[in-house]
Amino acid sequence: MFVRFHRLQTCSVLFSSVALALLYLTLVTAVWAQKDADAIVGLVRDPLCQLSADILFLGVDGFDSKSGLFTPNLLESEVNRATVEISRRTIAVCDSSKFGRRSLCNIMPVNMVHEVITDKQIPKSDLPALKDAGVAITLV
Repeated sequence: MFVRFHRLQTCSVLFSSVALALLYLTLVTAVWAQKDADAIVGLVRDPLCQLSADILFLGVDGFDSKSGLFTPNLLESEVNRATVEISRRTIAVCDSSKFGRRSLCNIMPVNMVHEVITDKQIPKSDLPALKDAGVAITLV
C-alpha cells in the first residue's frame, strides 16, 4: 500500500506505509510550528535568562534513563531548557508510566537531573541507571 500526498513545491512525496506518512507529517508540522514558535521562544526565553532559581521542579512527558527527558512540544522544550539553565538544581517530577517513553523533543540528558520524584511503580531496571547517572531518587 502506498500513500501519496499532493505535490509539494518541487517534489512529490511517496510513502510505503501510512505510519511513515504520519511520521513525515509530524516532522513537517513540527518544523512549520517551530518557525512560528521561534518568535514566541524569543519573547519567553530572553526574560527567563535574566532570572535565577534555586530549584526547578520539571514535569515531563517522557523519561528515558539513557536518552534523557522528553516532551512532544517544541516550544515547551525550549522554555524547559531555558529554565534548566537558570536553575541551580533540577528535580524531575513524573509518574512511573513516563519511564521508558521518548518523544519528539529531548529537553536534557539524564546526567543533568539532580533528583527524580516518582511513584513506587517505577520500572526496576531504571533504578540502577539513574543511580549510575548520579540522580537521587525519591519514591512516593
